[in-house]
Amino acid sequence: MKLKAAQIKQFVTLAVVAVLLIVLVPIFTVMNNKEGESKSLKYSSTATDPYAVIAAGLTGANVPEAKFDGILMLATVTAVDALAQNYKVHFDVAPHGTFATPIKDTDPIQRLAVPVSLTIASIVKTFPANQLMQPFDQTISFADGTINKYPFDKYSSVFEISSTVIGNSTVAPLAIAFSGGVQGFSNNIKINDLQPALPFAIFELEIVRSWTTLFFSMFVVVLLWIISLIMFAVSVTLWLRGRKVDPPTIVVCGALLYALPSFRNSQPGVPNIGAAIDVAGFFWNMILVAAAMCILMSSFLFAQTSTGPKPAKPASPPQADATISTKESSATIIEIPSSNSTNPVRL
Repeated sequence: MKLKAAQIKQFVTLAVVAVLLIVLVPIFTVMNNKEGESKSLKYSSTATDPYAVIAAGLTGANVPEAKFDGILMLATVTAVDALAQNYKVHFDVAPHGTFATPIKDTDPIQRLAVPVSLTIASIVKTFPANQLMQPFDQTISFADGTINKYPFDKYSSVFEISSTVIGNSTVAPLAIAFSGGVQGFSNNIKINDLQPALPFAIFELEIVRSWTTLFFSMFVVVLLWIISLIMFAVSVTLWLRGRKVDPPTIVVCGALLYALPSFRNSQPGVPNIGAAIDVAGFFWNMILVAAAMCILMSSFLFAQTSTGPKPAKPASPPQADATISTKESSATIIEIPSSNSTNPVRL
């Protein structure tokens, strides 16, 4: 059976779309998973790998990198609030080496041997001796950045972490593993190049939108422009050509006017209306669709008022069903003379 040209075009279009979906969907999924993975940074005031200390504690291995006397910290960025201009970091802390005393000789859980204070972004946390060091969350403010530039907004933060022994102000060595992988954001963590002998560590954190957020946000912006331009072009075409405007066309335009804000708010992490991305798109999209709505309604109302009600047709006179023809009969008059009368007799 020979395929028609239209059928061949449909088949080719479906094949191209299927290939793109088969190729792009797995690639985008893998890239998104890598984007969500935590990016880690290690710091230690001694020649100690924090992850090696953790691994040695779990496996019981005795390696030189795991020998550490001080406070072990695992810091993870768990949330970013661009509107409030801050982010949240979860800290898991534990003493190690001479700073720890086990609850039992066979118990891996460690208590503090000496009281210690931790200073994180100018906020002090104290931990008494002979107590477990409980994990905690710390909210840190951004030093720079504005959400008005969404989705191209960028934020930075600088903070320091230090630890001292309460009572004699002796510096407690720190081994810190800092990581972060918040969905929708890409974190870049780095530490200033300072001498390990300094009593504190200065961390720098830069947060930007992830590529998935950028891609979807730009997709929504382009989609809104296409929809609003098409709707405006349809209304102007009907108006200039004097075409009839049907009520369903007005309904579609009105529904679109209410749907645009929902499309706009579907962008991940989008701020309230008024950001730079709204000035570049959403405001003008609403204006175009509103203008199209006014044109369609004006054309519809003008068509109704200009034509007016149709005049009634005059009644046609009734027509006879049949024509009756009459035929006059002719009579012949014969006069017969009568003997008894002078008037003749007519037959």
